[in-house]
Amino acid sequence: TFISPTDALYMQASSSNNFTSNTASASSRYGIALYDSSNSNTFTSNTITAPTDAIYLFSSSSSNNFTSNTANASANYSIRLESGANNNNLFLNNSLRTGNAGTAVYVQSGSSNTLLQNNISGGVWIDNSGSNNSFNNSTTGNIYYFANGSGAWAALDIRDEDWNNYADAGAARPGR
Repeated sequence: TFISPTDALYMQASSSNNFTSNTASASSRYGIALYDSSNSNTFTSNTITAPTDAIYLFSSSSSNNFTSNTANASANYSIRLESGANNNNLFLNNSLRTGNAGTAVYVQSGSSNTLLQNNISGGVWIDNSGSNNSFNNSTTGNIYYFANGSGAWAALDIRDEDWNNYADAGAARPGR
């Protein structure tokens, strides 16, 4: 368990670490913060909470794997990739939640990141300024919820056409 008044888990230029079944809770900034080429780290089945950003990758943190985590941010972003080449990160089967005013996934800088089979809930689901990031492929996508918890498919054209429970079609599907 990592509990802190600022960043619950802060890593700078640290690579090839594994974190499984932990709680990372910050009361003022980031739940997990990876800085300055923190590469090839694996996070599995963790619970991450923070008021600002639950998962924050900054300045060329690449090839990290986030699988089956719960990431809740009360204000800003569940996932934020900013400044530098944050490339080739995988976010698979996570629960990503932010409040009405927040954005669940924000990619300001980074390419070839993959976000699939996640449950995404927030005021804004995805804000992607990066390039070649994948939020949907020919067989799977993500499940989208409004910040109040209701399913987006009830109000928007977001569909699952291959019956695997993930959005893979529709004009309102993010990341098309």
